[in-house]
Amino acid sequence: MRISLAIGCGVLAMLPVAVQAQSYQCTVPTTLPRPHPDVASASQPQRLRPITGYTLALTWAPEYCHNNFRDPSAKFQCQSGNRFGFTLHGLWPDGVGKEWPQYCTSTALLPAALIKQHVCSTPSPQLLQHEWAKHGTCMGTTADAYFSKSTDLYAKLHYPDMDACRASR
Repeated sequence: MRISLAIGCGVLAMLPVAVQAQSYQCTVPTTLPRPHPDVASASQPQRLRPITGYTLALTWAPEYCHNNFRDPSAKFQCQSGNRFGFTLHGLWPDGVGKEWPQYCTSTALLPAALIKQHVCSTPSPQLLQHEWAKHGTCMGTTADAYFSKSTDLYAKLHYPDMDACRASR
């Protein structure tokens, strides 16, 4: 089984400089917005395909917030006083060629407690719902096990010191 790592925003070139990530801050509020259902559609159809590996996808939060600062759905990540660096976008099952499994079974909304448990890794309740509905349901496991596996892999990564990279420019 193969696991690959996908990182957005052109950061891949800096990976050989991997060191422990700088400190970041995440405080989970008592209430978070409830996600809405995420279901297959004409543009994102259900695809039942064999899994050939997995991709652990990360996002660089400062770039995301720069582009989405005024978006109300980005409030927790970008306007709450929290500070994020690399965030976990998701754990995606890979398929053969351009076809990967997605939306394998319908799913209920994630429990609020599960969202709170993982929102500091994936700082969006809606993105958590989306990742479970689109990718996690294809892995033959529970939402709790899917998010535990993805956040465990995410926690084991060593990240480049982005503050040092920025200062050296």
